[in-house]
Amino acid sequence: MIKSGLAFRRAFALAAALSATLAAATASAAEGDTITFIVSDVTANMTKSWHDPGNWDLGRLPEAGDIVVLPRPTVDNYKICTTSVTNAVPATGKFKKVTVAPQQKLLFSGWETKISAEEMVIEFTWVTKAEVTCAPCTSSETNRVWIVADTLTVEKTAVISAKGFVPLSADPWLNGPCWDGVASPTGAPAHGGYGAPAISGMAIATVNNAVTCGSLTAPLLPGSSGGRNVGISPDGGGAIRIEAQTVTVNGSISANGTGTPYGSATGAGGSIYITCQTIAGSGTVSAEGGGVDAASNSPCGGGGRISVVYDPALQRDVACDVQFSARGGYAKALSNDRNRILARCGTLYFSDDTFARRPGVHLSGKVFFGSPATPLSIDTAGDFAITNSLLEVCEGGYVRVGGDLILNGTAVRKNGLWTSGGAPVEIGGDVIAEGAMLRAEGNVSVAGNLTLVEAATPMASGEVYVTAAPTNGTSAAYGSAVSVGGTWTIGANCAYFPACDPTNGAVVFATAKNFVIQAGGEVNADGLGWGPMCGPGSAGVYYTVSASYGGKGGANNAGNLAYVKEPYGNRERPLDPGSGSGMASDWTGAGGGGLVWIEVEKRLVVNGSISANGLDMGVYSSCSSGGGVYLVAGRFMGGAGGVTATGGEPGNSAAGGGGGGGGRVAIICATDESDAAFKARVTAKGGFYSGKAEDDPWQGQDGTVYWKERRPATVISLR
Repeated sequence: MIKSGLAFRRAFALAAALSATLAAATASAAEGDTITFIVSDVTANMTKSWHDPGNWDLGRLPEAGDIVVLPRPTVDNYKICTTSVTNAVPATGKFKKVTVAPQQKLLFSGWETKISAEEMVIEFTWVTKAEVTCAPCTSSETNRVWIVADTLTVEKTAVISAKGFVPLSADPWLNGPCWDGVASPTGAPAHGGYGAPAISGMAIATVNNAVTCGSLTAPLLPGSSGGRNVGISPDGGGAIRIEAQTVTVNGSISANGTGTPYGSATGAGGSIYITCQTIAGSGTVSAEGGGVDAASNSPCGGGGRISVVYDPALQRDVACDVQFSARGGYAKALSNDRNRILARCGTLYFSDDTFARRPGVHLSGKVFFGSPATPLSIDTAGDFAITNSLLEVCEGGYVRVGGDLILNGTAVRKNGLWTSGGAPVEIGGDVIAEGAMLRAEGNVSVAGNLTLVEAATPMASGEVYVTAAPTNGTSAAYGSAVSVGGTWTIGANCAYFPACDPTNGAVVFATAKNFVIQAGGEVNADGLGWGPMCGPGSAGVYYTVSASYGGKGGANNAGNLAYVKEPYGNRERPLDPGSGSGMASDWTGAGGGGLVWIEVEKRLVVNGSISANGLDMGVYSSCSSGGGVYLVAGRFMGGAGGVTATGGEPGNSAAGGGGGGGGRVAIICATDESDAAFKARVTAKGGFYSGKAEDDPWQGQDGTVYWKERRPATVISLR
């Protein structure tokens, strides 16, 4: 009896244990169910709610531990199912896995909406993409993409994207936090970088939105919108937050501002904030400002902000060829103002300098790393190449390359190297720019040759653009210098742009052993002098009067001639830029012609063009004056090209001023090998109104041309 009772108790315990095991297995199976979104009814593009139990094959909402599948619609190969999620899912815990298939668009709405999973995969296809995105931001609602995952994989062609602020429905149109909110804004919005001004030659300090915003190391701010246009909505880039252990990007993660083909300002780049242990892949992560798709003077939005915080010790052992870009917007087709509508780069922040040490760089933006955040410097004893990227070295950094600096670009313009805040550039070998630019706000020293490789079109050109740092001395000094120990060659469709400080008048000085401008090449300082209403020849708020320099500006009637400023500067050594136009209220004016100051030890060959022209008047603004050209050489060889410092030409509006005064040109050389035809193309004419007599008050007066064949004695004045 005792034995039978013991057997019973043992049998009962075994049954209880088996029951508990089965119960645990059942519970485990319930937690690990595969639950699939229903797409069998997707016969047209449609939006369905994640939060409707009837949209899931198990008749319930996904729960923590589930394997969640957003499958590809099969009824029609080209129809998109948008799955809208408006709350944090799951409410607690994590899904086991979330898969977003091609033709699925997972749409986040709300700032606190997020998806948490142990694994999340956005799948690959050659035909249609899988996309995770968010609703745009309005003046009263903000949205973002927020993903928390142990492992996140964005497969090839798959996309995580985000829209930021959309334009308002009435003036001032621009919407978002990074511009000052005035009506009729004078430029595109900023974020990690400044938006571009609306008018050539306008000082960035006068642009309403010339201020950056958001966090460098933990960016979460959506980008501001551009202005509204007919059928066009130039939105800002949105906000993307990713918290993961491992991230693999073979597709794209983008928070780009939207561009426009014409008319209005474009959107600023948004924010991408990734915290992880490691990141890998060969895709792209971008928060770029919106660009201009056709020939247009539309200003472009500033670049956004990207921060990738990882474990440096683990990341060094991971192969990663992801391209990171927070460049500002740029013109993607030929425009007369190809450099003036270029917006500033946004920021890239990394835990260390691992990504800056990769061959070819693959970084576009102002780069910072470490804690505290330190600006990137380039310091190498050998050659350094930047290919299809726009790397900016900012204040506190420097560029020191012992060998050659090689800048290459292909289909996309505005690649190359940009320095700002006075960061110096020192190159021990040659500089070669092919389809790319060297842009500097400080001194540039090249021990060897500087070659801008001939291009088929200006869109594919090599360019050097140097902005003078502000100074506080006399007009004989300069703010930035470009020194080339060998030959500086400007190939066909390539250009050198020397830009003065628009509010201080500081200038750029250039010197080389030889300087050669080939046919179709140019040195262009048009509108790159004093800014609107600035300079000794500007009439300021008198928009009915145009600026003077070597010659007096015109006026819209004889009575207003009393407000025209007197000529200024030195005809034999013209080292002043031209003055900006007058303008009324918040109407846009234009910069004066800049200063082209080049001194060459041996040959200066001009088969292309050298220009420092003033700009024409706009609505309720006058014309700016021509600038200065000062050329000093051992042998001056004027060929098929020409030299001009013309004042701006008035339009047909009776509200504006007359023609801008002509600038000043001086050519000093030991040996002059120019012919009479070339000399006839060296001018400093005043802006001329073709519909009026030569002595009419509207006409700008001619400036001066001084030509002297003598042994030059170069004297450089430093401030």
